[in-house]
Amino acid sequence: IGRLEGSDAAASYVQSMIHLPGIRKQFVEKYIREKHYSAAKELCKKGIILDEKWPGIISDWNKFLLTIAKKEGDITEILRITTLLFLACIIHKPKFRQKIDAFGTGGPENWFS
Repeated sequence: IGRLEGSDAAASYVQSMIHLPGIRKQFVEKYIREKHYSAAKELCKKGIILDEKWPGIISDWNKFLLTIAKKEGDITEILRITTLLFLACIIHKPKFRQKIDAFGTGGPENWFS
């Protein structure tokens, strides 16, 4: 696209594909490199909503959010996200799933809201 229609057309096309996790991840990485943390966080939060059916991708978005929280020195957010990541590791193990179900409904992402 870039060679045929120019770099603006290529950038516009890539932006139109931001609903795809791989493209969104590239934008998040770019925003983190450029220290545009609020834009990166917004894309991660949208990714968590859009990709809710894929726990592995959700963990990727949370890892990006953790990276940003560390760079911003946001201790509360670091603790929240590390807890979510820890729980995401054990949530699919049957032994722990029973205990989690007993703790509360709605999953770990709702335990801190």
